[in-house]
Amino acid sequence: MHSTSLRISYTAKLPAVFLACALLSIASSVHAQRGAIRIMVEDAAEPWSYPDGSGYANEVVLAAFQAVDVPVKLEVVPYSRCKSQVLSAAVPACFSMGWLPEFNGVLRFSTKPLFKVNADVFEHVEHPIPRKLNAECKFEKDMRLGITRGYEYPEEILGLSKEGVVFVEAVTDQNSLKMLAAKRFSAAIIMTNDFEPKSRKIQLSDTGDKVRFAFNCGVQLGSIGFSLKHPQGITLLAKFESGFQKIEANGTLKKNQARWFDL
Repeated sequence: MHSTSLRISYTAKLPAVFLACALLSIASSVHAQRGAIRIMVEDAAEPWSYPDGSGYANEVVLAAFQAVDVPVKLEVVPYSRCKSQVLSAAVPACFSMGWLPEFNGVLRFSTKPLFKVNADVFEHVEHPIPRKLNAECKFEKDMRLGITRGYEYPEEILGLSKEGVVFVEAVTDQNSLKMLAAKRFSAAIIMTNDFEPKSRKIQLSDTGDKVRFAFNCGVQLGSIGFSLKHPQGITLLAKFESGFQKIEANGTLKKNQARWFDL
């Protein structure tokens, strides 16, 4: 109470010009927030993007736009919605996305990806995947593979459907591992990264010693996709490219990596 009284008394003695500047600064901040460009980000892809709006990829995107003075507001949504909204040009951008042929003429990705992920195969400890010599990423016909709804996967995974493999969707990677632990899947395709141990996803899914990493089945790049049909899409892409170059050159990108991954 005492310190508050002092602060009020001091403020009252400030010249009117300082008070005017302070009010102008607040008003400008509110205006900038209202005028921020809305882009979407997926809600369940740690460490890249968390449900609360934090995450490595989120910080990279915000830093890139900040570097070129472009105010953006992240709207955290399920990935399926993020993807559908940018494909329909309802929003100018969505991340993090992996390239698919169907995006040609509809989306354009940033030159450099936000990150790289591994499409890793996890198996049940009691029911390991039958292996043949020099034939990894091969599965028996009718095997049920858990994948995450709406995710893009590398060609090695997509081509498995021609071999008779059955893809079954789960809401998240963690949910897919839980289904594997319950023996509802023959295996699960889980996205991991080189900054964390593969056991991290097992810990997050609380599947203990029931599942384990089996082998890798390709690599996927995670990028920010910009709508070619949205009126702000192309301009926003150019701004992002410029901003990304700046944070890469001034060390902001490396600092971000070190903070998130203890490098």
